[in-house]
Amino acid sequence: MLPGLFSTPARRKTLLHIRFRCGSPIASFRYVHQDGRARLSSLWLPTGGLAQKSQKENVDGKEHAHELLIRAGYLRQSQSGIFHFLPLGLRVQEKIERLIDTQMRELEASKLSLASISSQRLWKESNRLGSAQELFTFSDRRGIGLLLSPTHEEEITSLVASTVDSYKALPLRLYQISRKYRDEARPRAGLLRAREFLMKDLYTFDVDATKALGTYEAVREAYDRFFTDLKIPFVVAAADSGNMGGKVSHEYHLISPHGEDTLISCQSCGFRQNEDFMEDKQYLLTQLGHRQENTMLNALREYLERSNTYDDLHTDKMSAGRAGIEAPNDNIVCWQGITKDRTDLVEAFCQGDTDSDGSGRQINPYAVKSAFPVLDLGCGHPLNVLKNATLDEGKGTDDRNAAVSRHAILERENAADEDNVEVLTRTNPGERNGVDDGNVEMPKQRTVYYLFDHKIPQSKVDSILEIRAAIADSLGLNRVQISVKTRASRLDLKMARDGDTCPACAKETLQLQKAVELGHTFLLGTKYSDALNATVAVPPGLEKYGGRDRVPLQMGCHGIGISRTIAAVASHLSDYEGLRWPSTIAPFQCLIIPGNGCEEAAESVYDHLTRSGQHSEGSRPQIDAVLDDRDKSIVWKLNDGVLIGIPVLIIVGRSWKEKKKLEVQCRPLGIRGVEVYIEDILAKVDSLLNQL
Repeated sequence: MLPGLFSTPARRKTLLHIRFRCGSPIASFRYVHQDGRARLSSLWLPTGGLAQKSQKENVDGKEHAHELLIRAGYLRQSQSGIFHFLPLGLRVQEKIERLIDTQMRELEASKLSLASISSQRLWKESNRLGSAQELFTFSDRRGIGLLLSPTHEEEITSLVASTVDSYKALPLRLYQISRKYRDEARPRAGLLRAREFLMKDLYTFDVDATKALGTYEAVREAYDRFFTDLKIPFVVAAADSGNMGGKVSHEYHLISPHGEDTLISCQSCGFRQNEDFMEDKQYLLTQLGHRQENTMLNALREYLERSNTYDDLHTDKMSAGRAGIEAPNDNIVCWQGITKDRTDLVEAFCQGDTDSDGSGRQINPYAVKSAFPVLDLGCGHPLNVLKNATLDEGKGTDDRNAAVSRHAILERENAADEDNVEVLTRTNPGERNGVDDGNVEMPKQRTVYYLFDHKIPQSKVDSILEIRAAIADSLGLNRVQISVKTRASRLDLKMARDGDTCPACAKETLQLQKAVELGHTFLLGTKYSDALNATVAVPPGLEKYGGRDRVPLQMGCHGIGISRTIAAVASHLSDYEGLRWPSTIAPFQCLIIPGNGCEEAAESVYDHLTRSGQHSEGSRPQIDAVLDDRDKSIVWKLNDGVLIGIPVLIIVGRSWKEKKKLEVQCRPLGIRGVEVYIEDILAKVDSLLNQL
């Protein structure tokens, strides 16, 4: 044994590893420090070229952020859409969670942890089991139906219903941070579209709608603070509630060319909404989309008082058309969809106007769904599905009535206010404006429903209907035209384009942008409390409760995708050299890199940065610094620090030996090679972090 081999500084142990190569022992050593300082040598960091740099590039010319996260040692893939978080990734996750916890404490929300396995029975009671097509479902050994929860509305409602009995226990705000599961048909983009993901869910419970609206506004303000603390540019857009249900919802987005959502925004007045949010109630849309003068709470209250949007609505039974007529040369676009029960076809038409780039207009399927809520947008090749569908023999009027009843229920769930807004579409041709004519027979066969964009003149509508009759007759389908007259007296089915007219200010200043959804807030109303009998006792005889002694809970649910946020921020802030984290969620804020012979000086810098107390500008949080004491060259460590994305790098090397100065680099701010005395390093790092 060589003399002094195990002569190490105090509180440092040396581990001897012996491995064999070709039968010969090879010794290697690893220092284990016990001085309480954060060191990269004590973390498992599979970086430094273990994964080769990808040759693929994104649309913006950068390496895919997901591959950067893997190459930098944040993640490893277990299988398609499922990932392991390694120590660096877990540090980023935990910092996001701490920011969330801070805002949830401001809301006086209590943290809990719900089971990941839920009951299929609860999902049947809420009427979501059949409509959710991406559930991991299974049965236990006794045959009881279970599922891996993609969300927990049913479980939390059932829990609160069994625990809370009086309005005096309200308001109640409960949140959790947990793993969720979705059986994605095509997982992609790493953490952005995964089968297992991490979410924060806040569930709120109030005694009446007014208080629920106040809670909703308070949560939105907390979300604004959270995303501001995250130090990323975010936008808020009015959104469709989808399968979640409820009356009002908003999404929080990061503008990104890699996003799956499309936001429509006005450069003149600030109007903004998701492309899938098709709302004819323009007053509500304008006020809630960007919150100009009124708060969301006052705007919605005023809307509920004055809402009577649909002036007229009717369905007309059409006469049989002639077959074999050729399509007119009018550049008409046709889109097909199918109902959720797979028995009826929906066809939508718009004028395929050619834009300046030579492309034509397309149908917006979300606009079609707004007029026909029972549409299933997740079904591919609807005509083939309909052709292959087998109708049950002997299906009679009672079955058809039941189907219509299910349609009406779904439509009411999509209406903004059940008491003030008429059902958007009716599938019963004998019903006009809510009055049953009584003398029109219910269709017993499958039906095709036609919707036309408002810009198609009636003469073209008649011609199109004659042509489409051939297809309908060949399939044995009844034919029904849906006419929806709104306050604006029009049904706009076209996909929006840049330069379109803004519905809020009427200027041709609309702009479309791709974005990644990071969070979503929903005002659920009583959808789940009605289904799961979650009620509370209230003082009897009060007019605002309709004289009832028990009322259903008014609910809200508010989510933040933590794993999605990690992926989105990594994608947005990375460049061709590596990751660039905001200082609030970086795995470490400052990396101290010692050169040969400068290890003790680096430890002094670490102690100087991390000591608690005061400095010249007042109190400050402790800087999250780490020493890079790995057995690598200083150039290797610099490159790895850049790849990992630590905001501030401090090199204790040649300048320290020659001038007793430290070299500071901050790549996000373009700062390289600034020399600072150790007495000034704390103020310098503080200044840099405050700018990130």
